[in-house]
Amino acid sequence: MHVTNSINLDGTFYTLKYALPYLKKQGGSVVITSSVNGTRMFSNSGATAYASTKAAQVAFAKMTALY
Repeated sequence: MHVTNSINLDGTFYTLKYALPYLKKQGGSVVITSSVNGTRMFSNSGATAYASTKAAQVAFAKMTALY
């Protein structure tokens, strides 16, 4: 689970952390690629960590949009 968290959440967080100041200054867009496993399909057994991190990416994108 740690590797999944690291790739899906840490990568997303640090990319935006360092990109947002430039985007606010110069303009631009952010595209976070999530998955249906994080939004509406919760029936894949064995995909708990993956689905949780993808749902977190969706929430993170919505919260970051407010920034």
